[in-house]
Amino acid sequence: MASQTRQSSESYHRPGRSRAPEFYGFVAWTSTTLAFVLYVLWALLPDDYIEWVGINWYPNREWAILLPAWSIMLVITTYIVYSSMAIAATPSFTDMSAITGTFPRPKD
Repeated sequence: MASQTRQSSESYHRPGRSRAPEFYGFVAWTSTTLAFVLYVLWALLPDDYIEWVGINWYPNREWAILLPAWSIMLVITTYIVYSSMAIAATPSFTDMSAITGTFPRPKD
């Protein structure tokens, strides 16, 4: 069992393989978590605490609701637009390009 574990770890960390994706993933995860924590603190903490830290200007708190709402609407609109484009690009049932098969031929 130990030899199997050693072989799998050796094949995973072979010398020619770059480990850059691991680091990029860790940085992305860390920065996303930090941004979310800062967003939640900004949205929930009273003004006194934020000013006590030394931050004198920050966006209005209504953006704590508007930003997620606009983001959700953007995603929903994107799905609707792409679905509509796919439906618009689909040929009608009477069009010859809608027929699929090995040997599609028009009726004589």
